[in-house]
Amino acid sequence: MIKEITVAVCTYNRPLLLGQLIESIGNQTLTSDAFQVLVIDNYPDEHVIDEVKSQFQDCDYVTFTRSFPPGLSTARNHALQICESKYIAYVDDDALPDKDWLQALLKTFEKTGAAVVGGPIKPIWLTGIPDWLPQKYAACLTILDYGPQDCALDEWSFVYGTNMAFDVDVMRKEGGFHEALGRRGAISLLSDEEIELQKKLDKMDEEVAGL
Repeated sequence: MIKEITVAVCTYNRPLLLGQLIESIGNQTLTSDAFQVLVIDNYPDEHVIDEVKSQFQDCDYVTFTRSFPPGLSTARNHALQICESKYIAYVDDDALPDKDWLQALLKTFEKTGAAVVGGPIKPIWLTGIPDWLPQKYAACLTILDYGPQDCALDEWSFVYGTNMAFDVDVMRKEGGFHEALGRRGAISLLSDEEIELQKKLDKMDEEVAGL
């Protein structure tokens, strides 16, 4: 049975957090026959997540694969290449999605026909919000909230990597993420590959509208 949406989890040496994330995805209100969890291990030591694999070995909606050498964009593109669903959603391995997350993404895709959909990203503060953190720098911590109502993104608004989903066919047509960008273990901290892709999708939409 073809799934409606694939959840791509690109992971790098975070086995404890990875296990918590997969467990939370299993508690989605969307039934498990409608989604697939694709875990892309991006860490050189392939045995780091052996315990996590064992924990979820009986979950038929969870698949583990590897992408090497390290590179977040490479891992994300690997998920794009092998997924078999109409949509693909990306979530970081240290995140915990709301139980209605996947259902909300699918509903928005069906309602709008958009190529990319995202949502708010809220921090998990261990001791509360630091007094020294100015609100204008919240985005540097991947904190995102465009408000409670659905809205179209303008040319200066983007969804962020830990809560973003794409139409697979459209994304493949654009070639996925730029692999010169994206974090690569301890080698490179370059990022914004998701913003670069969204700009390409926006430009494509403008060109189609101009026909």
